[in-house]
Amino acid sequence: MSRFLRWLYGLSSKSRRSRSTRIEVRRDAFVVLRDREVLVEVPFSRVARVSAFKRDLGTVDLICFEIEVKGNEPLEVNEEMAGFEDLIARFTQDPKFDKHWRERVVKPAFATNRTTILST
Repeated sequence: MSRFLRWLYGLSSKSRRSRSTRIEVRRDAFVVLRDREVLVEVPFSRVARVSAFKRDLGTVDLICFEIEVKGNEPLEVNEEMAGFEDLIARFTQDPKFDKHWRERVVKPAFATNRTTILST
């Protein structure tokens, strides 16, 4: 895992997560913010691939997306971030998005179950 991904995962881990870290979906991009500070802004046109997977946190699983961005390191977001469902809703507008991804990622429990859900 890259240094950036470890840093971003640390923002969202249940033990250190700031409730103010969130995803904001805009018309042509999504933004990850902490409080009011923009941590990263990604135009949807630069998204190359989205993979869904789970992290085993011991007693629960955390659903995550790894978003490969053209010309940048991958970005990781997860279901604990406010706005995650809004991001899913935006990705579902792409006809290449796998609308059945959740079934493949959720079961079996405590397995990573990585699957590509969007490739542009």
